[in-house]
Amino acid sequence: AYPSPSGKQPEPLPREQVLAKLKGGNELLGSDFLLVDLRSNDHDGGTICGSINLPVQSLYPAIPTLYTLTEQSGHRPTRIVVAVGSSQGRGHQAAGCSRNVLAHQGDNETQSADLRGGIKGWARAGRKYTEWIDAYDTNKRVKQRVTEE
Repeated sequence: AYPSPSGKQPEPLPREQVLAKLKGGNELLGSDFLLVDLRSNDHDGGTICGSINLPVQSLYPAIPTLYTLTEQSGHRPTRIVVAVGSSQGRGHQAAGCSRNVLAHQGDNETQSADLRGGIKGWARAGRKYTEWIDAYDTNKRVKQRVTEE
């Protein structure tokens, strides 16, 4: 779907840091971070508030457009966080690929990372996380033995 990332692979971002950003009111596109949900069919069941859905197969060709949109708005994010189902492979690859495309655009400052544990890890972490999932449906794929806190 897209080339393998080159260079140092970005470190996954812990969900606690993403939640802190959301609670700080930075959940919208154009704030200091951009959260991209890369799931397509498994997007059913909810998505983290403020994220945009861009199926993984569309990511590589869309990054330059996203970059241009945020640049023109005057609110280029300092970090792009990609989220997949479980963050066990394609999340790491997508984060690395994003980093490479940004570098090709001449941006060596914007960081790229995948959400550690993905959407399923987010949902499993309990209520303080699931309350940040838009259209959360426990009968859909995002459900993975959610614990209450």
